[in-house]
Amino acid sequence: MRYLPALSLLAVLASGASALADPPSNAVMKMTPPAEGARPSPAQMCAMRVEMQTAQIGQLETKLALTDRQKPLFEAWKKVRLEMGKAWPCPPPPMGLDVPMPTRLDHEESMLTYSLGALRKERPVVVALYQALTPQQQGTFDGRPPPDAAPEPHDQPEAPKPKPAAPSH
Repeated sequence: MRYLPALSLLAVLASGASALADPPSNAVMKMTPPAEGARPSPAQMCAMRVEMQTAQIGQLETKLALTDRQKPLFEAWKKVRLEMGKAWPCPPPPMGLDVPMPTRLDHEESMLTYSLGALRKERPVVVALYQALTPQQQGTFDGRPPPDAAPEPHDQPEAPKPKPAAPSH
């Protein structure tokens, strides 16, 4: 449980690029997943995270159908994004309730400092790439479904529930 806060932070940061949510169906994982019921080691989790991020970026690149002018900008972004992902402190420093509060705050600060530095390195290449994309490509990069896509079931409004019948006297 001591890695839970750091993993939560990692999940939030990873969700920032929601267009990268699903690895391609033809992605081949180089690692063997842990046996059912077994917890992967922190090193295995780190390696799987990097592999998944790499596969997701590859899927995004395919979805974007980049022009020759856009490809170098995408490659620059991909390079920074993957460098930051590989350099992510892994396993993260412990931040669970078993860690004294002053130490926990030090660990949280170091992770936030790393995250802020990563965002600052990524921002200029994202802005350059984003400006070169068409509005449709920007939507894909943002993680929005194409305009002609059917809405996800959770995006549909809930049907009104029938009102209970009034008791008869």
